[in-house]
Amino acid sequence: MAPKPASRRRSVAGTSDGGGPVEVLAQVLVRPDGDLAAFEAALAGSPAVLSAWQSTGEADYVAHLACRSLRDVEAELRRVREHPAVRRVTAQLLLHRVTAAGPAGPASPARPTGSEQA
Repeated sequence: MAPKPASRRRSVAGTSDGGGPVEVLAQVLVRPDGDLAAFEAALAGSPAVLSAWQSTGEADYVAHLACRSLRDVEAELRRVREHPAVRRVTAQLLLHRVTAAGPAGPASPARPTGSEQA
């Protein structure tokens, strides 16, 4: 696949809307023999990582990154990929927030159905 032209890359970064940070969700698969403590310390020590979570499913970790530019995103993803514990990284560029961020925790209780209401 051919690389995208530079002009396209600038438009994706959204600098025309105030130049806010470029946000990315990175899904990380670690090696079975990877040093998880060292990897977690590397994530925690990066100023680009807003939050990072150990997760279930295909990815072992999910990290929410905020960078100044797509060039900075590339550099941060390269840094994550080069960690000895990492087997694979996939990333999704976040375009716009649909809901407000909230605290992580248990889901709120379900609303009672008509038959459960007093």
